Amino acid sequence: MMQVHLKNKKGYTLLELIVVIAIFSMVTSSLVMNYRGSTRAVLLNTLAHRIVSEFRQAQTYALGNVDKTSNFLPYGVFASTNNTSSIIFFGDTSKNKKYEAGELVETLRFNTGNVITKLCVNMKKDGRDPSNCTSVTELHVTYTRPYPEPTIVPTPSVAGAPYADAEIIISTGTGITKTIVVWMTGQLAIE
Repeated sequence: MMQVHLKNKKGYTLLELIVVIAIFSMVTSSLVMNYRGSTRAVLLNTLAHRIVSEFRQAQTYALGNVDKTSNFLPYGVFASTNNTSSIIFFGDTSKNKKYEAGELVETLRFNTGNVITKLCVNMKKDGRDPSNCTSVTELHVTYTRPYPEPTIVPTPSVAGAPYADAEIIISTGTGITKTIVVWMTGQLAIE
């Protein structure tokens, strides 16, 4: 009697397993890298919205007479390239349309590694891109009752007053940027 032995192949060879593991590792590492980049973008976008909220809060406080007096205190937002990790919400008690010591209401700190990279005025009006804007070191934006439009005061003062727009450009440090635009009409935009 003749016996026939059939090879019964159950399983994978070592080479096939190594190839599958290598492909799986490459796909997983690319997903992790994309996740980190998208997380930074989401955090920057959230910060941009928080900055816009500070401007809206200043506008609301100024128009709503929050201090409940007949003084109608102006409120504003201050940003500086000397302190790139925060912006200041202030009550303009001196009514000079600039932030001064003692006028602090609240500080919005950027705790995610995001920073202010540039402050500009009249960038949109002149049709410039952020790399070629009229750069300033400080930006004071105040709102005074009964007007919902802001007063934009840059330091140092540059030609072009009254300013049609002001920009706060923030970035993650890895090339992702957002621009907060404050128009003299009171509109705010995130680009």
